[in-house]
Amino acid sequence: MPPERPARSGPAIVLRRWPWSESSLLLWVLTRDQGVLPLRARGCHRLKSGQLGNLDTWALVEIAWKPARQKGHADRVHELRRSRLLRRWSGLSRSPRHLAAAGILAELAELAAPEGTPSGPVFRWLTRAFQELHDAPAAERILLRRLLEGLELLGIAPDLAGLPAGEAAVLALARGRILAAGQARPEDHPRRLSPASLELLRSLKALPPDRPTPLGSRRERPEEELLTILGDFLAWHLERPPRAWRYLKGAGRRPSIPTS
Repeated sequence: MPPERPARSGPAIVLRRWPWSESSLLLWVLTRDQGVLPLRARGCHRLKSGQLGNLDTWALVEIAWKPARQKGHADRVHELRRSRLLRRWSGLSRSPRHLAAAGILAELAELAAPEGTPSGPVFRWLTRAFQELHDAPAAERILLRRLLEGLELLGIAPDLAGLPAGEAAVLALARGRILAAGQARPEDHPRRLSPASLELLRSLKALPPDRPTPLGSRRERPEEELLTILGDFLAWHLERPPRAWRYLKGAGRRPSIPTS
C-alpha cells in the first residue's frame, strides 16, 4: 500500500458545490497554487463539523485537504479536512446582473486553471473581480474589464491595436482582431464596433490589474453593445457561451452566435 500523502493547505475560492449525501458536499474550488480541485466535504452540514456556512459558493476560505491516492485518475476526488471562512462577498447577490457576472467569471477561472497548474494569476484575477463586483452598484463595466483580463489568461484575447482612435471598426470573431470598417467584411460573424466602444475596450484593457475600474457616466456607457459582442466572441471561441450568460440580460437570452 502506498504511503499516505500529507495534507496540503492554502486559500481557495469555492466555485461550485453539489450535494454528495445528506450531510456532505462535493466542491470545485480554485486554489492559489494547485488550480481547480474537486473536493469531498464529508459531514460538513453537521453542527459539530465546524464548517457549517463556510463553504458557500464564491466564498474565500482557508482549506486543508488530503490529496487523493489515485494519481492521474480522471475521477479522483480529494478529501477536505477543514475549512475557515476568510471573506464572503455578499455584494455579489446585490442584483441578478451581479450574480450573472460572478458566474461568468467563475466559469472562465475553471477553464483557465485546470488541476495541477500554477494558478496564482487566475486566483488573484478572480479575487480582484469579485471584490470589485461586491463594492460596485453596477456590474457591467467591471464585467467588461475583467472579461478582457480573463481572455488574456485563456490566451484568446482579441487584438485591439492597429486602428487610430475615433474610427469605427469591425471585430472579426474567428480571427480575434479588429479591421477597419471600410475593409471587406469577413465571413466569420463580424461585429461592428462604434468608435466609443472601441475606445472603451482599449482603455479597459490598458488598466493595470490592481487599479479599480473607472465606472464613468451612465449616459456615456456603451456597455450593452460591448457585452453582446464579447458574449459572441466567447461563444465562438469556447464553442458555447458561458452557462451564466443567459442570465445577464434575462433568462433565456443568449449571445447571437448559434451554438450546437
